[in-house]
Amino acid sequence: MAQPQQLNPQANDLLRRIDELEQRLDHTKSELETSGQLRTLGLLAGAIAHEFNNILTPVLSYARVALDAPEDAELSRRALEKAADGVERASRLAKSVLNLAGRGSDAGLPPRCHPASALRAALDCLDKPLAARGIALKTEIDSAVEVTIHQTDLEHVLLNLLINAVRALGDGGGVIEVACRAATGAECSTWNTPAAGALLEVRDSGPGVDPALLPTLFEPFQKRASRSLPRQGNGLGLAICRHLVEAVGGSIALRTDVPQGAAFVVMLPTPAASAQRAA
Repeated sequence: MAQPQQLNPQANDLLRRIDELEQRLDHTKSELETSGQLRTLGLLAGAIAHEFNNILTPVLSYARVALDAPEDAELSRRALEKAADGVERASRLAKSVLNLAGRGSDAGLPPRCHPASALRAALDCLDKPLAARGIALKTEIDSAVEVTIHQTDLEHVLLNLLINAVRALGDGGGVIEVACRAATGAECSTWNTPAAGALLEVRDSGPGVDPALLPTLFEPFQKRASRSLPRQGNGLGLAICRHLVEAVGGSIALRTDVPQGAAFVVMLPTPAASAQRAA
């Protein structure tokens, strides 16, 4: 009777090691997936804290104005109205987070808003009016344009872009321009967006963005103290902008063809584009 053929012991050892490596690879992959989820959760928590800080800073300033001048009833009233507006915006932010978690009353409803309304709300959240900083605001917003994004989210995007522009201009003042119009078919194609969309641009007359910052401009937790952003932030603002814009199928980028300053261009879908994508 023929003896069963025995495998080479070295081959057995090699197969065993391959099995061990596959198990280790699966374990490592699982750890990486968990790490990525935790990083995303950390980014989300940081984004929420960042936005609440943007809201609470002017609220605190207005409350202090009212406390410092109790004898000036009119000034105190205006300051408290501004503080109340900030608290209401914080409430809308909390509602937006609940919607994101599927717990809010608006969860599942298609979002839409008018950019002009979102800009007014974002301007109200600045701790000091632009004019008081020597900054002129120029707007050219098509009132007929409506975009598919929650207004609170667009307010966040505009507020972050405005804060960056203010920091870039510094104490010398300058000009901030905000424009919004319907995008052409060629522009939508270039930006890889649906055939109908809107183009929103926030531009300042500052020194521009240092080219060395471009590769990580929209990455989170990147410190950007430079000639273009002289005051160091926490590195979350632009990452939040990208997350909110891409979540609705849009795009955000820095224009590199402007002769002076920085120009951020946001492409957002319109209700027509969203309906076309859903069909």
